Amino acid sequence: MTVADETEFTVVRRGYDRAQVDEQIEMLSTQLRTAMSARESAVAEVEVLSRRLEASIGDIQAARSESAQRRGESDKLRAQVAELSTIPHSVDGMSERLQQMVRIAQDEVNDMRTRATTSAAHVLSLAQAEADELRERSEKERHEFETERRTAQEALRSQLDESRTRLEQLRSESDGQRARLDAELAERRAATDKQFAAEVEERRSAMLAELAAQEAARREDAGRILESAAQQARAQLADAGAETQRIRAEARHDVAAAQRELEELRSLQHQVSEQLTGVRALLDWTLPQMPGSNGEHSRNHATSGGQPVVPPIASSHAETDNAADEDLGDGLEDRVESALPGQRGGRQSNGGDRPSPAVRSARLAAADGRP
Repeated sequence: MTVADETEFTVVRRGYDRAQVDEQIEMLSTQLRTAMSARESAVAEVEVLSRRLEASIGDIQAARSESAQRRGESDKLRAQVAELSTIPHSVDGMSERLQQMVRIAQDEVNDMRTRATTSAAHVLSLAQAEADELRERSEKERHEFETERRTAQEALRSQLDESRTRLEQLRSESDGQRARLDAELAERRAATDKQFAAEVEERRSAMLAELAAQEAARREDAGRILESAAQQARAQLADAGAETQRIRAEARHDVAAAQRELEELRSLQHQVSEQLTGVRALLDWTLPQMPGSNGEHSRNHATSGGQPVVPPIASSHAETDNAADEDLGDGLEDRVESALPGQRGGRQSNGGDRPSPAVRSARLAAADGRP
């Protein structure tokens, strides 16, 4: 993420090129980061040089301590030599061996003194030279570092001042541009709102007019549909009333015809019953007169308790009469039901007012004298 992405500049449609502004800010940010990195590197280098200077000072102090130690040893040897020097230089009264030992000791002391002096001088010169070199190098590096640090600080300060100035300029220009754009946006928004309100009102009026026209058309269509439906309903009701009257008339006619047939059947049944009674009486009178029928006639009288026995054929005719009455009642119900709507033509199936086959058969049987 760049610094340009982090800055909270408002995105507008006019003003400076955003890419150029971002590029300029990115360049200033890069220079600032470079200066900060150089400053941090200089500080780190100063710390390294300080540590090296402290190490050099420690080395110098160690050399000085060693030189002081060598100087102490040299002084000690010098004191011993001085003490030995108090011995008489004359070897007249000394033994040969003692004289030899003194000479050896003097030689050793002189040698040690010479070597100590030479070594101390050499160490001191080396330490002094190294200390001088380290001091000069430290001073030079410190001077260079101070120079570079001042240069880097001046450059960083200059870049920071330039960046601040540029940012203030950009901020001021952005504020001015924002104010102009806000005013222009407010003006355009007001004009757009006004135009939008006018368009909405116009569309609303058009839609209301269209809805009113559609409502009127729908009401007109609904009126026509209702009127047509009412006419159809009235026509259907009239047709249904006429059909109902016709069906009721046919039903009344069929019921009257069925009642007449029933009366005729009842009259025929009465005639047949009278004929059967006459036949029974005739049989009761003729059977005893027939030869060889005394025993049978007496058994019939004994079985029936003195009453005339009804012949089996008479019983079967009585059952047939009852079944005929039931069939006649069922036929009457069927004819009444056939007179209802959906069962037209029942009257024509029986030939109008003509008697049914059962009535005609009964009439023929009565005319022939058959049961």
